[in-house]
Amino acid sequence: MSRKWRNILIGVLAAALVITGVTLLSRSPDNFREKYAGADLSSDVSGIERSGTYAAYLEKYADLLDLPHHVSSSHPKMSLSDRAAQFSPFAALTGYDSYIREEGRQVASRPELGEEERAELDEQFRLLEQNGDRGVFVTVTYFEEDLRKDGGAFRTVSGIVRSLDRVRKILRMEDRTTIPFDDIVNLSVFLKNGENEL
Repeated sequence: MSRKWRNILIGVLAAALVITGVTLLSRSPDNFREKYAGADLSSDVSGIERSGTYAAYLEKYADLLDLPHHVSSSHPKMSLSDRAAQFSPFAALTGYDSYIREEGRQVASRPELGEEERAELDEQFRLLEQNGDRGVFVTVTYFEEDLRKDGGAFRTVSGIVRSLDRVRKILRMEDRTTIPFDDIVNLSVFLKNGENEL
């Protein structure tokens, strides 16, 4: 039997003992005496000397019945909420909830740009290069790949261009955002004078 299942079994047995103990403690010794005074418990094999009736047991241990409940001096008393937490349900399938949430998460597919969109994007890149790629304010919409699923999401960033790396084909923004050219879906360049003026 694995350690996990052994611990579960111990927990269930402990819960049963606690419930039984609470039930027994909720009854007073007088109720026991009235209810079981004439009962024949000769089949009890608990190691106690059998006298045939419950009344004999009560007489034998009468001095123990009225003793106060023992309180440990070395172990603090467990709160009821902590005691109840021992028997609370547990997640048998760890990670299953996060797996379900991940499967239900929606992602977009990478877009295929048409001829008109590519021509417009090329025109905006040309405008960016003509006016010096540094210090120009742009708004970029790009596709970001999802790390866990096929597809991704569209992001839009506005800011000042830091550099245009033509070798690695990366657009760098002042806020350290790096955007690959192939992921750019839309680019709007804003110049102080002329086309796309602010």
